[in-house]
Amino acid sequence: MSTVLVTDGELAGSLAAIRALASAGHETWVSVTEGSGPTYGSCSRYAAGVVPTPDPSADPTAYATYLRAEARRVRADVVIPGAEPALLALADPPARPAPPLVAVPKRDVLTRALDKELLEPAAAAAGLDVPATNIVKASDVRTGDSAVTFPAVVKPTRSELIAADGRLRRFAVTVADTNAELAERIARLPSARALVQPYVPGDLYAISGVMWKGRLRCSVHQLAQRLWPPRSGVIAHAETVDPVPALDEAVGRFLSRFGWDGIFQLQFIHRDDRYLLIDFNPRLYGSLALSIAAGANLPAIWLALLLDTPLPPVTYESGVSYRSEEHDLRALTAELRRRNFAAVARALVPRRNRVHAVFALNDPLPSRASVDKLRRRLRGRTT
Repeated sequence: MSTVLVTDGELAGSLAAIRALASAGHETWVSVTEGSGPTYGSCSRYAAGVVPTPDPSADPTAYATYLRAEARRVRADVVIPGAEPALLALADPPARPAPPLVAVPKRDVLTRALDKELLEPAAAAAGLDVPATNIVKASDVRTGDSAVTFPAVVKPTRSELIAADGRLRRFAVTVADTNAELAERIARLPSARALVQPYVPGDLYAISGVMWKGRLRCSVHQLAQRLWPPRSGVIAHAETVDPVPALDEAVGRFLSRFGWDGIFQLQFIHRDDRYLLIDFNPRLYGSLALSIAAGANLPAIWLALLLDTPLPPVTYESGVSYRSEEHDLRALTAELRRRNFAAVARALVPRRNRVHAVFALNDPLPSRASVDKLRRRLRGRTT
């Protein structure tokens, strides 16, 4: 078996990868940003060791140099980045190629995959539908030239943008109901420009998997029951569903246009038998634990393809559910405020086939990081 270093132990997707790779028999290390305190990955019993690193959002060159050296020290065969700053920092190979193998595509492939302005033309070429999309500047809104239909979804042109302090920072998708809200949300972005789409009611549907050398090697379909925030948030609760073969074929064509290899998640709005593509996550993603619990160990599949070793199972079971403790608690609290007691009662019924983003009976300590995050949030509200 192999030694793997997974970065970004602060994230639930990285925790899922650490658990999945260790369960498949690999020695799995985790890197975390120096001074980050308890993290999901560093608290996990599945982590063979922890590597503190500089912040890739602040100094990508120092991060890449240090991480590669530490990966050699722990004799890692492969480094798997967990978030966009790490992907970008590691995209350029060192001047003198040396182990370990870093699971990052060439910079031009990565740059295209992260550019959300390319989503619409690539989707159209692959036969996928997308909501009508316009690039809107804050100045357009102030002069009345935006011609936006409300409510409107406001997206950054990339999930991670360079902020005023010179660091890469994550910017969330939001919803604007008025012209004033639209102007304020676009003005928050460093470039003061955004992708704006009409808000389309429907169910959030996602396809995750592994793409390799132009072929979709594995896919897992899931349907979200709750998001947080409700109209533009991340998956709080979801369930695996039967695959749609025609959609898989289109997904393969879409990813081929980017030359993408590795783990991915595509998100759609499902409404009236239509699937509207709304996002492409070319990285470890938040609800990764669901695919793994359903039987498709995506990190282990990807590792096997990277190292040309036999593949683990690539099929999955429908009806397996997932809960993000942090986000679903907030979603259910909102339901209580709306006095939707029946929905909350149904959600709280224990289910046999349910996996959580963080908590696991055989690995309970990562929940310590959740408590620490909650404590910091509450402290921030009172200062």
